[in-house]
Amino acid sequence: MINKQDITVNKKRKGFTEPFDETKIHAAIRKSAERILQVMSDDDCKKVSQRVLELITDKEIGVKKLHRLVEVALDDTGFYKVAESYRQYRNYKEDSQRIMEAVDAKTLELSYKEDRSNANCDSTLVSTKRSILYGEMQKEKYERIFLSVEELEAIKDGYLYIHDRSARWDTYNCSVQNYKNILKGGFTLSNTEYNEPQSAAAAIAVLSDVMNVIASNQYGGNTVPEIDDILDEYCEKSYQFYLKQYYEIREGLDVDPEKADKFAEERVRRELAQGFQSIELTFNSVSSSRGDFPFIAVTFGHRTSRWAALVSSVILQVRKEGQGKPGHKIPVVFPKLIFIYDSELHGPGKELEWLFKEAVECTKIAQYPDYLSLDLPAEGESPNYIGEVYHKWGCVVSPMGCRSFISPMFKNSGTWEPADDNDEFLYHRCNLGVIALNLPMIYQKSKVEQKEYHEVLDYYLELTRGIHKRTFDYLCKLKASSSPLAFCEGGLDGGYLNPDDCIAPVLKNSTLSFGYGGLNELSLLATGKPLHEFQDFAVAELKYISDKCAEFKKQDGLLYAAYGIPGETALPLMNDQFIKKYGEVPGIIKKGGYLSNSFHCHVTADVTPIEKMDIESKFWNYSNGGKISHISINNIKNTEGIISLIRYGMSKGLYLGVNHPENHCIDCSSHWEGNDHEDDIDSLCPICGSGNIVKIRRMNGYLSYTRTRSGKARFHEGKLKEIKDRVNM
Repeated sequence: MINKQDITVNKKRKGFTEPFDETKIHAAIRKSAERILQVMSDDDCKKVSQRVLELITDKEIGVKKLHRLVEVALDDTGFYKVAESYRQYRNYKEDSQRIMEAVDAKTLELSYKEDRSNANCDSTLVSTKRSILYGEMQKEKYERIFLSVEELEAIKDGYLYIHDRSARWDTYNCSVQNYKNILKGGFTLSNTEYNEPQSAAAAIAVLSDVMNVIASNQYGGNTVPEIDDILDEYCEKSYQFYLKQYYEIREGLDVDPEKADKFAEERVRRELAQGFQSIELTFNSVSSSRGDFPFIAVTFGHRTSRWAALVSSVILQVRKEGQGKPGHKIPVVFPKLIFIYDSELHGPGKELEWLFKEAVECTKIAQYPDYLSLDLPAEGESPNYIGEVYHKWGCVVSPMGCRSFISPMFKNSGTWEPADDNDEFLYHRCNLGVIALNLPMIYQKSKVEQKEYHEVLDYYLELTRGIHKRTFDYLCKLKASSSPLAFCEGGLDGGYLNPDDCIAPVLKNSTLSFGYGGLNELSLLATGKPLHEFQDFAVAELKYISDKCAEFKKQDGLLYAAYGIPGETALPLMNDQFIKKYGEVPGIIKKGGYLSNSFHCHVTADVTPIEKMDIESKFWNYSNGGKISHISINNIKNTEGIISLIRYGMSKGLYLGVNHPENHCIDCSSHWEGNDHEDDIDSLCPICGSGNIVKIRRMNGYLSYTRTRSGKARFHEGKLKEIKDRVNM
């Protein structure tokens, strides 16, 4: 063995040589170990560098050869995972140029055309372009650094699709946070103290700030749960202020209590209306620091107090009236509105039936709200997890954004099983990302390779599991200061950490989602029948995935759940990747096509709304990480028919959206049912003849524009094709 004092390292690129320094090897392998959450002790490092010295055969050695010897030494000394990490890091450094080339290509692309991969974004804006370019770089780095070779191969081939690769190692995903808790008593943000609001107007203004900050520090949807309950006490404060004002103005005069009450209530209503108008304008025109319009949702509608009911009513009225100049108003798309339905409150003749009917009138014009059922389905029907939680634990599990749902978690037991009947269900939590299975492609692989389908599926389930575990471990090391409202001010359950604390105690309550797409196409490949004709096979397959999530959950102590993906860009891509690998399959997989969303019937299926809800409810309890069902109607004037359909869906325990092709004229404010089957048939307003129209369609769990005021679409081309194929029932 050559003495280390006699060895020099030739750095050709820098034009000089330097003495061999084993401490540099120690530093490099420690960094590689840290990337996979391992620790290399001093003795470990010395063992590796000693093995490197044994492998050196010449007194002068080049840098590249030295790196290869370090890799060999790591393997020889038993540090196999660190060796793989070291190799990947070395490859990453060599790939840095490729990363910048990808960013440069994206920069050039954005100079000439729009990016429509996210319908929440306006990629013509400078701020959005910056965000997209940053995301492109983060995505490239994530793929080269975070993923193993076999994981990356699964992604590139198309068997797996990792959602939001540009953001997954920055922060958490969709969330439903405790806004009521944040406002109560005030909070600190960016070294500034916010006092607790003393009126409805102030509460909405502060809420708007908080919503924007929270949305900017996560990716995906964020929900303000039960906003009617949050604002209840602040409405009372405003009411008392105006009531006192009325009596002071009329001091010494006879005062009619009813007139005083009406005076105060109308001013509370005005505060609410102006506040919600401000929220709508903000979240539809001011992009967040992420470059998109914040995907905010609000739930409401089942609180019975005077002010809570008024809050719900005003939200619906503001959305129905729209935004814009007088005579030129059209509805906006954010925040998403979700009406919480309970047949004991909103059923025929019940206390809040009037509010439910107001919601339906709003849906007829704006497509929102969607409807979340708290009802327990009849015996023999698929269970409703949301209804079960509400009736047993007394809390409403609001969706996180468009379709994500938290998995059960309890405070006292610290697990998904309650300690006893007095345990507390934790429902202000978040998701840590979605990895989706391309089910048709996995099935086709098993067929081509002559393997059992579940054998191949299990392989990709395990790959997904591994990525989730590493993601959880990585994010747990982030500091609470990364999102102070969530982790320091009580936004998420347990979120009272110090800024320098790691966020692991809070993240242990988070859900990790096993997504899936193309269940309908899987059924066609395996049985020859689509979902709307035959469900038994597909139900069994989704149950298999759900059961695997439960099995992994017990083994890993992490909250895994099955998730029906929205597939904004993923489902057309999955279709293309299938064809690239296996070719077209007549009548099932075709060029320019798309896979079906979640457990939904194909959009061309000739079924009634009742049949569609009956079919999709069979899958409901096996997709508790994320789900929503839609029905499409062809007559928005049939109010009683729409009411009947929504109530039927609520009796099945669904989370339901009601779709109709929604067109609005900017010039005369009229609205009508569009026609997506013929490109230009509804390009002019049928009332005033103007071509200045806006088209709003459902993307998946949320709405966006197939035609904006500028005449452009925010939808991806693949999604536009799917919309054109949709059948109204």
